Amino acid sequence: MIKHLRIDHRLLHGQVVYSWLKTIDCNAVLIANDVAAADETRQKLLMMSAPSDKKTIVRTVEKAASILNDERNQKVKFFVIVETLDDAKFIADAVPAVTSINVGSIRKTEGAVQVNNAVFLNDNHRAMIAELSGRGVEMEARQVADDVKIDLTKHL
Repeated sequence: MIKHLRIDHRLLHGQVVYSWLKTIDCNAVLIANDVAAADETRQKLLMMSAPSDKKTIVRTVEKAASILNDERNQKVKFFVIVETLDDAKFIADAVPAVTSINVGSIRKTEGAVQVNNAVFLNDNHRAMIAELSGRGVEMEARQVADDVKIDLTKHL
């Protein structure tokens, strides 16, 4: 079962470990990233940040969606981290259980508008947010768990 889906271009790092993973009731971290899944060195670096009390795995985005939909994993409480809104949308499209997406950071690109100090939305991002929220998926931005939620639909 998916407990939390977070977009963070840094993937797994101290802020995630010390804020989010202490707040969200999960027992596994699933890093869904095609580049990291193909790069053994990057996987080792990510594992160095992983908490010892949570099973942590790195898989492609497609494989992560498959894992999340596998009924054998219904008792596993996953905290899922992706790097981009495109990857989060892929997971949300493939996994009906996704009801909320937390945006921790999206890098600045040309034409992007700043939402907070770590989230920049371009036209493509706004279109994806509108589509997801139109389907009932909560789209919110927070860097740490105790920040006030920013409703991203207010920035379309």
